[in-house]
Amino acid sequence: PRSASAIRRLNKAGIPVLVVHNAAAVCRNLCSLSRVIELDEKMKELLAKESAYVDAILFCPHHPEAFNPSFAYNCSWRKPGTGMLEFLAGIFRFDLKKSYVVGDSYRDIIMGQTMGAKTIALRTGHAVADGPMTRSPDHWAENLWEAVNIILREVE
Repeated sequence: PRSASAIRRLNKAGIPVLVVHNAAAVCRNLCSLSRVIELDEKMKELLAKESAYVDAILFCPHHPEAFNPSFAYNCSWRKPGTGMLEFLAGIFRFDLKKSYVVGDSYRDIIMGQTMGAKTIALRTGHAVADGPMTRSPDHWAENLWEAVNIILREVE
């Protein structure tokens, strides 16, 4: 609920909104790369209708045991690998240690912790119950709206 409004608040605060995701459906042969791109574009369209936007979306379709041999690769971009964050930090010139990683997967939280970012685990989606947590996130939030409240409170 209120995800577009939450993102719009970050936009107004001048905080880059960057989306990184594993495109697991591609390596499982459940959809094509073009379909993942279509879905990402649809998200951007829906956000735009509510005057919100993401600054960048990156995804990794690789997995070392992918069903599709074209994507069978142990890639540093695949979360919890940090390749996507490192790439974005270089482009957007931000300090990962002063950043937040918000996610619903244990991979999101581990990736953020590895980079020294503050982490916010969402109770929506997977609710970070999809794998082994080695450390607790810095914060828990019921949804993206609440996560943005935490971020804005801490950065102001």
